[in-house]
Amino acid sequence: MLRISGFMPQTDLTVENLTVLEHLQFMGCLRMDVRVSENQRNRIINNLILDFGLRKCMHSQLRFLSGGERRKVSLAVQLLTDPPVLFCDEPTTGLDSFNALSMVSCLSSLAKNGKTVVCTIHQPTSGVFETFDEVILMVAGGRVAFQGAINDALDHFRTLGMVCPKAYNTAEFLISQLSIREDTRTKKEVYQICDLFDTSESYKIFQKKFNEVNTVYNDTQIVHEIDKQFLRFNTWQGADTSTQFRLLAWRHGLNIARNVNRIFISVCTFLFTGFVIAASYRGVIFDQNGVQNLQGFFNNVITETIFCQSYRSLYTFQAEIPVLLRETKDKVYSVGPFYLSRIIYVVLLCSVETFIFSFTIFWITGFSGGTLSFPQFVAPIAVSGLAATAYGCAMSSNFETVSSASLLMVPLDFISYTFSGMFLQLSSVPFYLRWLKYVSRFYYGVEAFSILQWTSVDEIPCPQNPDIMCLLTADKVLEKYGYRTGDIELDFLGLILMFIVLNTIGYLGIRNRSKQQASY
Repeated sequence: MLRISGFMPQTDLTVENLTVLEHLQFMGCLRMDVRVSENQRNRIINNLILDFGLRKCMHSQLRFLSGGERRKVSLAVQLLTDPPVLFCDEPTTGLDSFNALSMVSCLSSLAKNGKTVVCTIHQPTSGVFETFDEVILMVAGGRVAFQGAINDALDHFRTLGMVCPKAYNTAEFLISQLSIREDTRTKKEVYQICDLFDTSESYKIFQKKFNEVNTVYNDTQIVHEIDKQFLRFNTWQGADTSTQFRLLAWRHGLNIARNVNRIFISVCTFLFTGFVIAASYRGVIFDQNGVQNLQGFFNNVITETIFCQSYRSLYTFQAEIPVLLRETKDKVYSVGPFYLSRIIYVVLLCSVETFIFSFTIFWITGFSGGTLSFPQFVAPIAVSGLAATAYGCAMSSNFETVSSASLLMVPLDFISYTFSGMFLQLSSVPFYLRWLKYVSRFYYGVEAFSILQWTSVDEIPCPQNPDIMCLLTADKVLEKYGYRTGDIELDFLGLILMFIVLNTIGYLGIRNRSKQQASY
């Protein structure tokens, strides 16, 4: 059914930063048979743009189109494969009377050219209503009150004693007669109208047409001819996984490039927070008095990175999921290529942001050292950021709204943050709770950051005051917070595994939602 028909939904869900031409090209490459050449595909797209009067706005982004233009683009997408049957769910929703009539006129011209067009519509104007050839009037509960030619509808209701006043909107009159209201017409009375249709002359005409179609389709020769017409749909070959990935990566790239202002604001906010953190710890040195300050600094840098990246992923991915669910339901592409192409851009953006963030903090605080000083500084921040993006995507994929995801994220973040080592002596934690630190992004990040920074210090000078506890070596400092020098590989491995596992959970979650959506 997906191959032989097109479905124009009531609401348009698209990546709105694409132009009309780019959107049609993207959909054409994924919806049309792969054996269609590029020249043929471009010719079909150009013809649709001309037929629907979209030439003036073909290079305009979808977000800047009017309601009527958006509906025409949505209709053009469904016609890329030239389906013989077209279903339209309230095609005039959100349109003024002129654009509504223009849309229905387009559908009428398609029907006159041989397509079967089926629409649901609510309270159409008289001009829109009279454009249709036949109508099915349905009441609450799905029962049919009338089915037949538009012109026969009023005659049928006239036989029931319901006469439409002159100069009255026909559609509005019919809907008013079938509306269930306590003060005018009860459900029983409306259902009686449905019962009367089953014994009416209009129903006999419909039944006669139905029987004629049945007779035609029982003719083997005619059925064979019909099978040949549908052969091209039965042998349709869709785009392979690599093509889907390439096109989705192209669309993600365009979307990011045209959202550069939002990304710029996000980066500036991230950097401003980093600047405040760095300025607060500027001039802190590796001595006994600076131990607590430096650990606070390490903790704040990792915490800011994790919170910023995880919650940004949560919000941005949640906004893309409705488009994903709509397009996977229509079999435009599968979930795997979409998720992989998006994760690649997430990794790139996160890597660039954390590099700039780390460089800014490194420069302001005045950290110095050998050749590996800056790489050692940025490595745990970047990997922590990647694990955080995977966490945000996993939560976004498995919950329908940000508010519902936050109900789980907040307590999980609290527990994870508590076991980072800054607020709790990890060595004193009861044995049955010690495993919690191994699922804490904060613990892995802060420990890795602390180890790399403290192990570069040969000796920590002690103060003259004997009453102050002296931590002479990096191992002693790390031990104070429950960290161990030998765990550096475990920390990076833990963050990498979190990135993989959380992205797998995210992929499985969105795939499950896609399957549920397809079953509706």
